[in-house]
Amino acid sequence: MIVKMEINLDNIFKEFNGLLKKEEVALDTPKINENDYNLGMCAKMANSQNEIFNKLNNSISVKINYDSSQILALSYVLAYNRSMFYLSKIKLTARGMKTILNKYKTNKVFIQNLAIMMNYFIVREEYEHCALIKKLLDKLI
Repeated sequence: MIVKMEINLDNIFKEFNGLLKKEEVALDTPKINENDYNLGMCAKMANSQNEIFNKLNNSISVKINYDSSQILALSYVLAYNRSMFYLSKIKLTARGMKTILNKYKTNKVFIQNLAIMMNYFIVREEYEHCALIKKLLDKLI
């Protein structure tokens, strides 16, 4: 899939005093496999929960009395819900998916975080998310 970017080239070429012509500039982006991208982003978000918690917790610079468990809960919501956004876009039965999944089979941290995510959604009784995570775990393990 090639994506064309919408840019007002006339304004850009004015800066070059006509040295380049519009036809000489390629604005094509490289072809990206959507499933590979979405699985990568799912892994990145699932693996970033601790980092999100630390950044949120450290951002409270004013010495106030607050419950850090609320910050922890917020970090789970931010990381895991965004991870599910990407996971829901993955077509596990798509052609070439086996090759993509092979890249993640050795990522033990991601597999552990998927199990933690599934427990998080079980507690919240969001079983449709659990089913999707389980399908992915079955393909990875």
